[in-house]
Amino acid sequence: MSYENIVKYYDCIFPLQAATLKFLRNTFSPSHPVLDVGCGSGEYTIGLAQNGYAAHGCDLDPAMVSRAEAKAREQNAGATFSVGSMTDLSRLFPAASFGGLFCIGNTLAHTTGHDQLATICGQCHALLRPAGRIVVQIINYDRIVSQNLTGLPTIENHERGLSFERRYAIAFPMVTFTTTLRVDGITETSVNQLYAVTCDELVQCLQGAGFSQIETYGSFAPAPFDLNASQPLIIRARK
Repeated sequence: MSYENIVKYYDCIFPLQAATLKFLRNTFSPSHPVLDVGCGSGEYTIGLAQNGYAAHGCDLDPAMVSRAEAKAREQNAGATFSVGSMTDLSRLFPAASFGGLFCIGNTLAHTTGHDQLATICGQCHALLRPAGRIVVQIINYDRIVSQNLTGLPTIENHERGLSFERRYAIAFPMVTFTTTLRVDGITETSVNQLYAVTCDELVQCLQGAGFSQIETYGSFAPAPFDLNASQPLIIRARK
């Protein structure tokens, strides 16, 4: 099964986090358009739009985009959305269209390998205006691989009666990612192949694309990045 099966419950699994939105607001200027790559149900695209940003989100999943558009209408937010892949950004948007770009929620791990990762970083660089900034967040795969972890903590939404289990099977550099959603008396399982992007590799790809002033964080609080302890890897850089 694909992620399409969790669209209905996405916001219950991954609700907007105030610290994440604050980090994005502290990074990007509202004077320039911002692009959310892999926007999911649009929580952060909408959150920025409600704070005065010209925010656009794109996602590969049409059902997610439809959900995001409906939420924007319901909340009277000015966010806009389109269907598109992170591998095709240069076709979707003209060069230098945005002052800021973010790709969070482990989206970048949904790539086929190093070459495609480098291409995506290059396309992100091309979309940004001079001095534009990028924020990327993925799982800290250095920790996952070195400690041979079999998954992440299960997400529980007790109010909604929902659990979302996340399991890993590592065959480096690839990871088989199995999720199990239990809610409303149903069980939905999805299996996806992820590329275990390491911190050094991502930094090198961003530098190779032309990014500088690269900063790493271990949370959106923000907190320092610890290769052996941080669950996420967050990188902020400037064109």
